[in-house]
Amino acid sequence: MARKIFCAFILTFCLMSSARAQLLIEKGKTRQDIEPGTTVFDTISVHNTSKKKLDVKVYWQDFEYVAPYYDGAKEFLPPGTSSRSLAGWVTIKPTSFSLPPQASREVAYSIKVPKYIKGGYNGIMFFELDAQKPDERLGVSIVTRIGSLFFLDSIDRDKTVKLEKFKIEDGSLAGAFINAGDIIMIPDVTYFILNREGMVEDRGGLRKFYLPPEKKAEFQLSLNKELKPGKYSIILTFDLGDGDSLVREIDILKMPQGAIKLLTVRE
Repeated sequence: MARKIFCAFILTFCLMSSARAQLLIEKGKTRQDIEPGTTVFDTISVHNTSKKKLDVKVYWQDFEYVAPYYDGAKEFLPPGTSSRSLAGWVTIKPTSFSLPPQASREVAYSIKVPKYIKGGYNGIMFFELDAQKPDERLGVSIVTRIGSLFFLDSIDRDKTVKLEKFKIEDGSLAGAFINAGDIIMIPDVTYFILNREGMVEDRGGLRKFYLPPEKKAEFQLSLNKELKPGKYSIILTFDLGDGDSLVREIDILKMPQGAIKLLTVRE
């Protein structure tokens, strides 16, 4: 099973700017294929970067990406709440511990996969510090926690996606990306704009979105105002991971007065 290790991310609640990065983890995100009826065993390394002892508790929660599905915005839910929860499969040891200054330790977990699964299952393991009160006069507690995201996809997962509603809107190429499969899709979207001679006039990437199954995300590509009148082809590529991609070639025409017309969309 392939594993990807990403930099940890820190989530803070209340007076976020006052909280310091005292606790670090080595896995901010894990995405891997799973087979029905198997058990996954692994550990997460936790580091205390501060000069004082930290009391840490570890627990599991569900999460769901929320509309409009940009920039990874999430809603955190009690374990077992999400329709794609894997909370009932997870065992964590230990669930609480003290970490001396500049020390590290491993937190072990196992995920017992049921025999009958299909698609993607998700959750987040939180490492939370005890609430702190920086100023008693404020009467406000600061709770700092770090989350490690889990994406477990069955080996027979469905990665079906659709593109629709291409149109020119306010000087931009707009469209909709539909997740018709059964796992969360986080595509990398890139584009090239070619002139009639096949030369690249512009290139770049679109804003990343995080799309659950059976959901739709709108996207827009702002067209360069400096494009001269004429016909252009936009090569739009959605990298779906694991070597899968979806490509569309869109022909547009920029009129002498500046208006842009959508000509054709080709697969």
